[in-house]
Amino acid sequence: MQTNLADLPPHAPATVLRLPGTSPVLRRLAELGLTPGASVVLLRRAPLGDPIQIRVRGSTLTVRLRDAKEVIVCEKSCSAATPTAARPR
Repeated sequence: MQTNLADLPPHAPATVLRLPGTSPVLRRLAELGLTPGASVVLLRRAPLGDPIQIRVRGSTLTVRLRDAKEVIVCEKSCSAATPTAARPR
């Protein structure tokens, strides 16, 4: 099932499908390894829900909820086709 990174349940593995847009934050997340095809797991949420902590490519990142909502992922039960992306420039 396709969803955004912010809506993943904790500890549910997913695959990044795309990072639409070209904001500096999305570009930086891509530089840190959050790219199409990467496996990602939501580790935990802050007490008030924002930010979230994720694991991607062996690294732990903390991402604001508004930025996580921009990252489209597919939960592992999803049988999505090859990931496509609007690659940051």
